[in-house]
Amino acid sequence: MSDSTKPVYSRRNAVVGAAAMVGGAALAGTASAAGARAAANPARKFRAQVHRGKSSSVEELTLLPIGEKQVVVRTEATLCTYTLVGVMLGLELPDFPEHPSIVGHGGVGIVEAVGSAVTRAKVGDRVIVTFNPQCGVCSACVKGRADFCNAFFEPPVPIAETGSGEKIYQTANVGGTSEIMVPYEYSVHPVNSSVSSQELAVLISGGTVGLAAAACFVPVLPGSNIVVLGAGLVGLSAVQGARIRGASRIVVVEPAQHRRDLALKLGATHVLDPNSEGKNLIASIKSICTGYSSRTFAGGGPPFATAGGELVIEAVGGDRLAPKVPAGPDPSGVTSLRQAWEACVPGGDFITLGAGQRGDLVFPDPGTWAVMNRTHHPSTFGGAVPLRDIPRFVRYIETGAYDVKSMITHTYSLEQTVDAYQRTADRTGVVVLLSFT
Repeated sequence: MSDSTKPVYSRRNAVVGAAAMVGGAALAGTASAAGARAAANPARKFRAQVHRGKSSSVEELTLLPIGEKQVVVRTEATLCTYTLVGVMLGLELPDFPEHPSIVGHGGVGIVEAVGSAVTRAKVGDRVIVTFNPQCGVCSACVKGRADFCNAFFEPPVPIAETGSGEKIYQTANVGGTSEIMVPYEYSVHPVNSSVSSQELAVLISGGTVGLAAAACFVPVLPGSNIVVLGAGLVGLSAVQGARIRGASRIVVVEPAQHRRDLALKLGATHVLDPNSEGKNLIASIKSICTGYSSRTFAGGGPPFATAGGELVIEAVGGDRLAPKVPAGPDPSGVTSLRQAWEACVPGGDFITLGAGQRGDLVFPDPGTWAVMNRTHHPSTFGGAVPLRDIPRFVRYIETGAYDVKSMITHTYSLEQTVDAYQRTADRTGVVVLLSFT
């Protein structure tokens, strides 16, 4: 084992009133207080990092009986996501701070028990528990946008209690910084693979986001010019997705040298430092991402219409805390949003994946924004359809097409959760994990 902000944006807080808008009714399949319950070894003891307001500590808890659509998962590994560094370091409140909670974005583990109506998993399964669910029947899922599955907004339910009887909840009903997770089956994805749980843990959130953005959401065409802003887990996964899809040029913009070096190892053809480039950044990108021909009537065109990324992926977001490595020129994250649009070739696509931006998004030429034929794709899970995409992403890891091992830099224990998230906030690592095995 190696040595081991207040968020401006919270997807759950942004829709905290969703239940109220539908009369407080839970979505189909939720077990109410009087609903069906399934035996799940209710005397099961386990340890978890429990948050009360801005303080947290590892505590022993007792599992409660589970609902009919819930699954008990013994955690083997989980990913430390940058989005949660403020909460984990005690600088901000978790979502629904009125409840003591286990914070996290899911994890990888073994199923110990299932509710009476669960069909997706069985006891003994190895599963990936993703932050974003896929129920398959909500309005988003039936429209093909499982990345915004409405099951995410299920009201939180208690899954354990302390020795004094205090009820404990989970972030987004998945948790993660705990020896036990109790998600709804919508977030549970069985995995038949010998890949280590530590490697699979990147797929609970950021790894899936980046891969899906480049390989599934707006698929890269072979020979394309691709630009990726940011080289954390999301950006580096997008680089690999673009390489897998056959991009010819993959330009990565990243201020930290160690991440630029890793981007080159994982498939980037060019790397740029936004601090060194300054106002010349977009021009430098376009000088690399030239068109295929200058002959307008032979499949080409003038530079202003053909130079740039045919797909630009923004994976920067806003800084929660000042990093201990070189920071980008704009900690608010707004500049990167504008640059994603500016770097995109007319007729191209740009995807915004970063979160935590703050401030006003101002474009110097609104008229050009309105008519320049660049298509914006926002997404909360990279456009992923988990049931479809996660099995193929696991196969990418198995075959070596998606190099996870090179991105994992630090592994910590549950007792070292705060240290692990400090490392994540400092950005001195790349992928930081908690391991329970």
